[in-house]
Amino acid sequence: REHQQKFDDSRRRYENNQQQFSQRRDQLMKTQRKLHLRQRVMIAELAETFCIRQLHDTYTICGVILPHGDPLEGSASPEQAAVALGFVAHLVHLLAHFLIVPLQYPLRPNGSRSIIIDDVH
Repeated sequence: REHQQKFDDSRRRYENNQQQFSQRRDQLMKTQRKLHLRQRVMIAELAETFCIRQLHDTYTICGVILPHGDPLEGSASPEQAAVALGFVAHLVHLLAHFLIVPLQYPLRPNGSRSIIIDDVH
């Protein structure tokens, strides 16, 4: 009789725990869906905020042409390249923050004087 009572108690606790787990899992899934939707909206807003556009084979960010390959070799002046890459650094920094993704090389966005931190070297 005592064993049956312990078994019944364990079974009720198990069923209760299963129900709580199921409710928490459902809540987590709802929260994750809301988070992903919010992230998508914020990324779309970033694309509009930074005015990312493609003109033939060239991209612009905030109206400044992004350099191809080496920013010091090309039609853009070094100042224009620094400005464009500063916008990109700021954009990447915000994307990493919104998506909760750590960057292997952290950024310090500071306009045309943005910095990529390499702690290894």
